[in-house]
Amino acid sequence: MIALIVCALVMGVALGFFNILPEAALGGVGLCSRWLLIALLFLVGIDVGGNKEVLADLKRMGAKILVLPLAITAGSLLGGMVASVLTDVALYESLAVASGMGYYTLSSIILTQAVGTTLGTLAFLSNIFREILTVVTCPILARISRLAPLASGGATSMDTTLPVIIQCTSKTVGVLAVISGVIITLLVPFLVSLFAQYIS
Repeated sequence: MIALIVCALVMGVALGFFNILPEAALGGVGLCSRWLLIALLFLVGIDVGGNKEVLADLKRMGAKILVLPLAITAGSLLGGMVASVLTDVALYESLAVASGMGYYTLSSIILTQAVGTTLGTLAFLSNIFREILTVVTCPILARISRLAPLASGGATSMDTTLPVIIQCTSKTVGVLAVISGVIITLLVPFLVSLFAQYIS
């Protein structure tokens, strides 16, 4: 499954890079992916709703569910601080990029508009690499901890990396991935905009 996902991604990149698809088809990519994502979440919902053990696990966890996305957010920002020390990127720039947490489309747009194309491009590349690394390393991460793929995926754990996370872990972790991904996704625009304000 993972090899199939990676091959599909590489083929998609090649088609886009070499302009093989007609312009009309490229215009429909966003709409098509949105509907496929909705269909995926709908099917996951059916699967989860039919599994009473998953629902019981979630009920037992209660408010502890919120700890996971907050810990992932804190870890991502700590990673941004470390990256700032190891590179020539200023602290607030590094924090702004790191606070994208995999949401490469939104974070890159916010930073491009607020700061410029250089940081916007850095945010895009940094966050898309995070998503690709999650897909590729998910089986290894799941052996370390069943929640490790969620930390790696960040905001993407609710959509693009969700199928791989479920395959490598369990349906219960899949539900946690959706909840965590939604909360992180809501935090991304706030955090990116917050740190962008301090970039001179």
